[in-house]
Formats: sequence, structure tokens, C-alpha cells
Amino acid sequence: MLKAIIFDCDGVLLDESYKPLIQELRRHSKVSPGKIERDIVNLEQRFYGAKSSTAFWSDLRQKYDTRLPRQNLIALYNKDRLLPPYFLTKKLAKGFILVLLSNQIEDRADYLKRKNRFGHFHHVFFSNEIRLAKPYARTFRFVLERVGAKASECLFIDDDGKNVQVARRLGLLAIEYKRYEQLKRRLKALNIL
Repeated sequence: MLKAIIFDCDGVLLDESYKPLIQELRRHSKVSPGKIERDIVNLEQRFYGAKSSTAFWSDLRQKYDTRLPRQNLIALYNKDRLLPPYFLTKKLAKGFILVLLSNQIEDRADYLKRKNRFGHFHHVFFSNEIRLAKPYARTFRFVLERVGAKASECLFIDDDGKNVQVARRLGLLAIEYKRYEQLKRRLKALNIL
């Protein structure tokens, strides 16, 4: 029987747009927006398990030769909006243990906590705080232990196929999120909605 639903954050519940940050960095570089976005994502992946994001911002500022203060860059980085699955979580929290498992750097995690968008979640795990990141199996095992659930009792929802594959290998039921309607159909088919 399904006990817990584990959600990813960015790309599933929130639309984290790099556009404002990319526009600022392009002012200092002739690099394409796509290349800048790949650089940001690659840097994020290097620092997901780090306690502090100071080196992330230092590396980004150096790479794009910007003197914009770190706080300004952070403000541009933390622009997001709620996606439709977020509103489903309020309903799901009444019948399931709701868990957030998100790869984040320190400043993004701090921003998300300040916004308090996940107060209805029973557990919130940010990679920079637990010092573990997806897609590693030990990250999922850590979350299962803390939640007190077996893999077979959990549904995992993420927009990254690598994370979904690892979750499935560990025995979690998993959905690779692509669109809201696709998610709703899958949840209905599982008798969750």
C-alpha cells in the first residue's frame, strides 16, 4: 500500500527560470543563452552536496567576469513560479506522507525555506543540508529511512529520467514528470486522485 509521495521541486512543483540570471550574464559575455544555462546547471551539480554555495557564486562570477554583487545574482537566480502539480500536493498531503527531495545549492534552499511553500509537506530534504544528492541510491535510502517507509510504499515524481531510473531500481514506484495532464492521468490510474 502506498504510504508516501516524494516530489522533486524545480521542474515539477516550481518553474525555476534561469532567464533573469542568463540575461544579466549575457551582458558580460557573447555566450549563447543555452551555453550559459548549461554552465549554470553544471555548476549546480558540482555544488549540490556542498554546505555552502559561496564557491558556486565565485566560480560563476569569475567565468562570466561580472562584478554584480552576489546578493543581486542570487535574487536573479531565485525567480520562480508555482506549477500546477504544486496545487495537487495540498490535496495529497491529507492522505499520504508528503516528502520533498530536491537537489539545491545553499542560497536556493534558503530562499525556498523563506518562501515557506512546503509547510504542508511532512518532510523536506535539500541536498545541501543532507549532504547527499540525487541520483545516488544512498540519497534515496537516507530519505526512506528518515520517512520510515519501504521503497515499495513510496511513489517518486521527478522530471529527471536519471533520478527516476535509480528510484525504480531501488523498488520505488516512479513517474518521470513531463506535463501536468500526464501526471494527473498516472495518479488517477494509480487510484491516488
